[in-house]
Amino acid sequence: MDRASDTIQFGPGPILSPTKAYEANAYYEPYGGATGGVVWVEITYHNDEEKQKKTIYYSPVMEHFEMQWITEDTLSI
Repeated sequence: MDRASDTIQFGPGPILSPTKAYEANAYYEPYGGATGGVVWVEITYHNDEEKQKKTIYYSPVMEHFEMQWITEDTLSI
């Protein structure tokens, strides 16, 4: 995780893709108080020596958040 903050919380994850080549992790950072926050999802590619990470989703927080792999390269958020 690239962000450095004491307020970051871990969301769902790690969730492995069907072949375990990819791993999805969600993170949440509140704005402060009851004003909400943001949620983002990072994918880690395990079939690479560097285990590259990429943020694939970033949005204001929702009341209910979940994610699930549909296929090897499709993640439902």
